[in-house]
Amino acid sequence: TTIPDGGIYLASDQARRATKLLPARVKKGKTQPEPAEERPDPGPEERPDPDPEERPDPGPEERPDPKPKEGSLDNVARRSWHWVNTIIEGKGSPDRCAFHFSKHGETFLRSSKEGKAALGQLAEYMTHVFKYQHRTFAYAIYFFRNKARLIYFDRTGAAVSDWCDFETDLYLQEFVYRLAKAGDAERGYDPTATLMPPDSPEVQEFLAWDNAKLPLFRQWVQQATERSCPIYKLEVTSEMRDASGEVHTARRYFLVGRPHACGEALVGRCTRGYIAFNLAEKTLCFLKDSWRAVVPGRTRPEHEVYQRLHARLNASGCSTDGLPTLLCGGDVGGHEAQKTRVHSEITQAQPVPRAHHRLVLCEVGLPLEKFGDFHSLVQLIRKAVDTHAVAWEHAGVLHRDISVSNILIKYDMKEGKAVGSMLCDWDLSKYKEELVLEPTQPDRTGTWAFKSALSLLFPWKRYELSDDVESFVHVLHYLILRYHRTSLRKELKAFVDSYFSDYDEHHGIHYGGDKKWRLFDHDAVVTPYRVVSDQPLQSLVDGLAVLCHNQYQLKRPFVEEMTAKYEHPFLAGPDPVSPSAGEGVFLDYVGLYEELEENPETGVQALSSQAASVSSPSGSPGGNLEKHKDLILLLGRVNSLYLRLSASAPKSDKQRDQFDFQRRESNTSIFKSNFSTSEHFDLAPSGPSSASKRVRKGVRGTTGAAGKQRKRRKGGDARNDDYSSERGEGNSGASGSGEDE
Repeated sequence: TTIPDGGIYLASDQARRATKLLPARVKKGKTQPEPAEERPDPGPEERPDPDPEERPDPGPEERPDPKPKEGSLDNVARRSWHWVNTIIEGKGSPDRCAFHFSKHGETFLRSSKEGKAALGQLAEYMTHVFKYQHRTFAYAIYFFRNKARLIYFDRTGAAVSDWCDFETDLYLQEFVYRLAKAGDAERGYDPTATLMPPDSPEVQEFLAWDNAKLPLFRQWVQQATERSCPIYKLEVTSEMRDASGEVHTARRYFLVGRPHACGEALVGRCTRGYIAFNLAEKTLCFLKDSWRAVVPGRTRPEHEVYQRLHARLNASGCSTDGLPTLLCGGDVGGHEAQKTRVHSEITQAQPVPRAHHRLVLCEVGLPLEKFGDFHSLVQLIRKAVDTHAVAWEHAGVLHRDISVSNILIKYDMKEGKAVGSMLCDWDLSKYKEELVLEPTQPDRTGTWAFKSALSLLFPWKRYELSDDVESFVHVLHYLILRYHRTSLRKELKAFVDSYFSDYDEHHGIHYGGDKKWRLFDHDAVVTPYRVVSDQPLQSLVDGLAVLCHNQYQLKRPFVEEMTAKYEHPFLAGPDPVSPSAGEGVFLDYVGLYEELEENPETGVQALSSQAASVSSPSGSPGGNLEKHKDLILLLGRVNSLYLRLSASAPKSDKQRDQFDFQRRESNTSIFKSNFSTSEHFDLAPSGPSSASKRVRKGVRGTTGAAGKQRKRRKGGDARNDDYSSERGEGNSGASGSGEDE
């Protein structure tokens, strides 16, 4: 991360202490390396003093020169993302600027490689400002010699002024003067976020929170508040609808520090998650802050989805253990009280407006990657699939974003132990009655790595239940490949790149999924890899191969029709050779398909054998992914195998990170499997990894009924909405997070 050239900071004692560069950090006219934003508490020499006047006199090597020479770095200040109000960035060469500064009214963005890099640099700075502060918008000043542009950022884009010569004009000086005289809200600060004094009783209660049964949660609280991180009191406007349909509004307050989870996007949903302290009940909870898309008839606040899920499942007598418990939620300040403005200034590829939204969940979940062994993982995934099934069958809600990050380990905060899994992040969900609507934009739903093969191959395909069920399969493959040794060995990186992140781009639309499709689209079932020394887990991999094979055979007529219609780039050529083709196991699968029967005496699911064949993919014996039943059955069978072998076989413990391709002996992964991360202003929102992009020329794009090629707006973050504005389908819709999310 580079450092901006300057900034306008808040005039507060906390900001002065955070930006004060101590003499110990300036030696012989050179500044020491800038510390990372997220690091443990520094040593006493680098920790800012509460009172700079009482600091002891430094030694002669550390004492700054009383008469600094011209160009000396002795008076340079530290950068602090927590306190900067307006970023200042300057360039000395026109070729290195993000904008043109030569003529008025010209195209203001520079399209050169250096210009795009400079724009990405500015976007990175603004991303940090929005990440560490509670802002509704923010300003930036961009210099080139004696010329400057003013920029306004919000969660739908940026508005850039014409340039001015500040040596002859007073526009820049007037802006700075007005900024200094403006109130906090006019400077872009969220009025519902109140900065708390560090010595206030509420903050001290938050800092002192502890529970001997929850050491990990205590560690998270320390990480959120360390290094004098500012503590804010956030107001959550709760909108609850009673049985009569009347909406009741209430306000609750929570303390938060540094974000616990945060995407790296500047525009879009930009979800941030916080370990929050409930001021009313003095307990920990999870607060989610995001900017939701606002399209009447197509979008809704996430808290309304949770209300529908819990109400309908309770009415049906179904368990809600696999869902987070909604404490409160609503748009910040009231219904659509805080909305974006830049979207209204964009005439081409117009994004939808967005509203600021918060919700609070009672449970603080652990990442799914924290599972202890693969028997536990099978149980956790099965619980998530069960939850998905009852949500669809009894509440009529389809999640549409199944990924590793959206399945959490549910923790009992009172007992201090894991009690199962929960399926969270329902903000991209659709109601069953809405699925008949055609998507208005391609590849805007879900996390790229875990999307179904057909949703990647055909971005305009209507989303179905089977797409979500297939995503659970890809989540399992991801975790098995990452945390267990397999037969792939040296081919693992190439396999992971092609399976989870490979894509093509044509006319701004991303296509993918060919690796997933071709891996299982054979006359016989192909097991993609073998796991090392784990019979139940190998049974799971084999069973997943059968389900995918049968599902793809079932969808083959649709694929052939779509391929012929659109001359699909992936499916027109010969099958590629799988990296594991030499070691894969080809199954005729006339073997055993085991159904679960419960032993009435022990309650343990036992195995009964039944002959099966996959020659009839639409039939039930082989199973497919059209519904949840066959996947749940397979997971139950593997769970029973683990139980049966538990007395004679060692536990199938999670192994070191197999995605650590650069340092095999390390326990920390160098390979960042964040397939949902996209580059600002460059990569499309539902963001495949740019590491494995393959550009094909002469590929015809998907066309609409009128024969016009549909393009979509670039920029944004990981997972996105598939909604366009009401100006028509020709316009692109929302850009938004990810994470894959």
